[in-house]
Amino acid sequence: TKEEYWKVASVEGYPRPTRSIPVVQLYLGRALALVKIDQVSNSGAKSAVTSFTFSATTAGRNRLLVVATDTNDVTQSDRTIRTITYGGKTLTKISSSDAGNTIANRTEMWRLINPPTGSNTVAVTLDGGSCTDALGAAVSFINADQGIPINASNTNDTSATSATISITTTVDDTYLLDSISTNADSIVPGSDQGQQWNVVIGSDSGAGSSRGPVSIGTY
Repeated sequence: TKEEYWKVASVEGYPRPTRSIPVVQLYLGRALALVKIDQVSNSGAKSAVTSFTFSATTAGRNRLLVVATDTNDVTQSDRTIRTITYGGKTLTKISSSDAGNTIANRTEMWRLINPPTGSNTVAVTLDGGSCTDALGAAVSFINADQGIPINASNTNDTSATSATISITTTVDDTYLLDSISTNADSIVPGSDQGQQWNVVIGSDSGAGSSRGPVSIGTY
């Protein structure tokens, strides 16, 4: 979700779960050099939590950290994220997609420009009571634009056979990243996407994939 910055996300070709799938996507652009993913980590499955932590690592120049969360709970506030910090620094929310209380899946994306280097703690705090199932994933990028690293995002909530989402890039050499939350126990990204995390969390799953760098166009 960026122009000459990056691109975060495009969900193409995920198989259909038995319930709706909330999806978040964005695109980022580049700085002076080609933007790329440096490190990826995730929290693993978390159950009955009001908060949780995991480690992530950032390095290099022109850094950007994107944290995605996948949650499931029948109460919206319990599956909604209140705050995320990395190394004590507060992240800014990019976007979210929610399937509603019947389906109860939700995914969000947050970002931090110029995060502290090295291995630090990602701390996720939920907005309500105990969340039934939760997952966090952190993706660190290098060579990201430090002014406006994410210029666009898109969301979708679908019960179609495949979960798809589209986004239009406005500059070359951008990057796509997506996050999906579903009750399906098997998630396979499209053939042109690289899987970055895929974790079963209780009766649900959370996953994310990337694609890039890509040229100007709609994906």
